[in-house]
Amino acid sequence: MSELVSSVIADVARRIESVCLSADHAYQCAMILIEAVTGLSRAALLAREHLSLTDDERKRLHDFIHRLVVEHEPLAYIVGFVPFLGLTILTESPILIPRPETEWWVATLCDNWRSKKDDAIRILDLCTGSGCISLALAHYFSHSMVVAVDNSPDALALVERNAEKNNIKNVTFVLSDLFEKVSDYRPFDIITANPPYVSESEFAELDPSVRLWEDKYALVAQDEGFALVDRIIREAPPFVRKNVNSLPQLWVELGARHGKRALAVCDEVGWRLPTVLEDLTGRDRVITALL
Repeated sequence: MSELVSSVIADVARRIESVCLSADHAYQCAMILIEAVTGLSRAALLAREHLSLTDDERKRLHDFIHRLVVEHEPLAYIVGFVPFLGLTILTESPILIPRPETEWWVATLCDNWRSKKDDAIRILDLCTGSGCISLALAHYFSHSMVVAVDNSPDALALVERNAEKNNIKNVTFVLSDLFEKVSDYRPFDIITANPPYVSESEFAELDPSVRLWEDKYALVAQDEGFALVDRIIREAPPFVRKNVNSLPQLWVELGARHGKRALAVCDEVGWRLPTVLEDLTGRDRVITALL
């Protein structure tokens, strides 16, 4: 049966609105679901007036809506990918889904270091998860050598798949507890990390789509979420090439309440010009510093 494309989108948006942030968010999510079901791009869908879904496509769409609304499965896991700075990052539970806030600061890093875009720099990405940070940096700094580190074999397997998906060759994958097994690759010009930084009490308040589907151990850290941020700031200096070009070398994502503590630890350790950057919502998002 042929239906107006606008009617199909509106119907799906109505059915998923209860788990979306707004009517516009529901519309955007509906579009993503319909794209996934039909295999059509957004442009191709919007260029049509009518759409005829097969029985199989209707069944898949109903299943997707059920998973989203009833089972609280994240949209990124349902469709299997998210865009991230021009890359397609494959996603699978329970490995953390790349967030727009992380995409924002990685773009900021690239802008800060744009004068070195064609240089052979060395980058270490800790707690790499899906590999969104390490692969985005390897793509932007195409002459660089990037070391992607995680303590999860499943995460590193996904990073390798994402590297292959995006045809990125300049990444080395290392199974390690933070800096434990990366000494042979140092010194690094840039160290990045998106470590666990959520407290136990904060985790209990998270949306079910996060609590039920994403890896708690990739989200929660001791000491009110600050333990791993603290470790990275303290342990990183021996791995950093010192005083090369006065650009921020350490970039660590942190919790919104961690900014002052992170600045204090940087001062204690001897990092220069520590700075907490606020994201587009005004929340402390990442600390930067240099040696």
